[in-house]
Amino acid sequence: PVDIISLDLTRKHPFPFKRPLIKAAVDRGVFFEIGYATCLKDNRHRRQFLINTHQLCSLAGPKGLVIASEGTRTMEFRSPHDVINLSSLFGVPSSRAHDMIRTNAAAVIRHAELRRR
Repeated sequence: PVDIISLDLTRKHPFPFKRPLIKAAVDRGVFFEIGYATCLKDNRHRRQFLINTHQLCSLAGPKGLVIASEGTRTMEFRSPHDVINLSSLFGVPSSRAHDMIRTNAAAVIRHAELRRR
């Protein structure tokens, strides 16, 4: 069983994201993680990150996504307001981005706990 799928969104994938597969995963309670720290660290991969993330957001919708920093240093972490602004580059309205940061993250934990019982 899987709770979160985390893809390297800074690279071009050899396969296209397909709506039926992503929708099936989201319907089963699986979330896709968007880690933004790599986008902030490396200018060369930023374009591909934005392309992949925009595509993933349009296919999964905000209900199936979690935004996480994936940061390893203090400078790679951002405030919730900065992350909400960053999500506008993915085509996500700010109200939905707030859910992706807080509500969806809590839902992943709840889903994992319920599955363990």
